[in-house]
Amino acid sequence: MIQNTLTHRELCEIGAALLRKPESANGHGCHFSIVEPSCYGENPDVFGIRHGNGYDVGTILLEAKTSRADFLADRKKPHRISPERGIGKWRYFICPTDLIKPDELPERWGLIYVSPGKRCKYIKGAMAVPKECGYSGKYRHGGKLEISFSEFAFHNRNVENEFNLLALALARLRDPEQILYMQREFSKLKQRNFDLEQEVNSLQAYKSTHDLKNALGGVIENLNIKKETVL
Repeated sequence: MIQNTLTHRELCEIGAALLRKPESANGHGCHFSIVEPSCYGENPDVFGIRHGNGYDVGTILLEAKTSRADFLADRKKPHRISPERGIGKWRYFICPTDLIKPDELPERWGLIYVSPGKRCKYIKGAMAVPKECGYSGKYRHGGKLEISFSEFAFHNRNVENEFNLLALALARLRDPEQILYMQREFSKLKQRNFDLEQEVNSLQAYKSTHDLKNALGGVIENLNIKKETVL
C-alpha cells in the first residue's frame, strides 16, 4: 500500500518550485510559475512559462494527484479527452512515488514522483533524460534533451486559454506596475543596506585596530616606566 503524507497543496508548491529551478538543478527554468490559477475551462494545479529562444521555451502544466481515484477521474475531463483543448506545451502528473505508473499516462504526458522527503524525480516526460554528459555526469546531453522536448511537446493546444490564464494572474495583482516599482525600490534598499553593513564592518575593524594600538601603547609605556625605575 502506498503511504502518502503529502497534501495536494504541498505537491503543487513543490512542483511550482521545481519548474523555476534551472535545468542543471532538474527544473524547467521557468521565469514564472503559479499555483492553482483561475482560468476559463481548465484550472491547472501548477502553470509555468519559460520565455526566450530555444527548444525548451514554452508553457508547462502540472497536475497534482494524491489518490488513485483522483487520477482515474482526471481522464473524464473534456480537455483530457481532447488534448488540443488543454493548456501546456509540456504536461506532467506530479504525485507521491509509485501512485501512478508510467504505462497509465496519456500520450505525451510526463510523470514526476515526489518522495516522502519531498525530493522530485522525473519518471517520464521532456526532462526525463539521464544525466550522462560531461566528465562528472551531472548534466543531460543537449542533443537528447532537445529530442525529448520535441517528442513530448503539445504543439496543438489552447494558446488562447494560456494567454487568458496569464492575464487573469496579472489582474489579481491589480496594479502590476506598482509591484514592479516596489521591487525596484526594494532592490535599491537592499543594496543600500549591504553598503551600510560593509561600512559598519570597516568601522568596527578600524576601531578594533585603534583599540589594539592603544592597548599596546599602554603596555609599552608601562614597560618603559618599570625600566626607568629599575635603572
